[in-house]
Amino acid sequence: LLMRGQALGALIFTSSTPSHVYGQSDLRLGEALAERAAIAIENAHLFRQAQIAIKTREDVLAIVSHDLKNPLANITLAVEVFRRSDQIDANLVLEFANKIQRSAHAMETLVADLLDFARIQNGTFSVVATPHKLNHIVMPVINQVRGLAEAKRQTLDIDLPTTLPDIAVDVDRVGRVVANLLSNAIKFTPQEGK
Repeated sequence: LLMRGQALGALIFTSSTPSHVYGQSDLRLGEALAERAAIAIENAHLFRQAQIAIKTREDVLAIVSHDLKNPLANITLAVEVFRRSDQIDANLVLEFANKIQRSAHAMETLVADLLDFARIQNGTFSVVATPHKLNHIVMPVINQVRGLAEAKRQTLDIDLPTTLPDIAVDVDRVGRVVANLLSNAIKFTPQEGK
């Protein structure tokens, strides 16, 4: 069984009648059968690869769309505060501008993840782990989702000792994991919860 010059397998013909001798017509039939079997095997393989690619694409889109909700919620919240206020304190404007900027950065990171997806598929993806303090990774994420907790009048307690040793991580990816955990906790914690 050959496909594009590569052997996929072999067909063996045997006869239960010892006196039977295979002739040219048997050989042509065997070759035609092998050709069709190889095409069927290759088509099944290509179909399976297509299914895996479609499923992977759907999974990535689901993750990215979920992750985009957090920064979009922060931006929407900031816009609502601006709309409802006749006069806004300059410090509050700066605070919300910073939240919008952090959210925009988070969205840029998600777009970069989509590009990573292409690298994963072609086998060139790599994780870059560098040493960082845990609070330098977690605190920006907490600040990013803090507005969501405040909107639900929730208490967000943070117990993160600054004396923890550095850890080797991919900062953006670990940050997104923490952001997902926190945003889900905020989402499923009742109003005025902790």
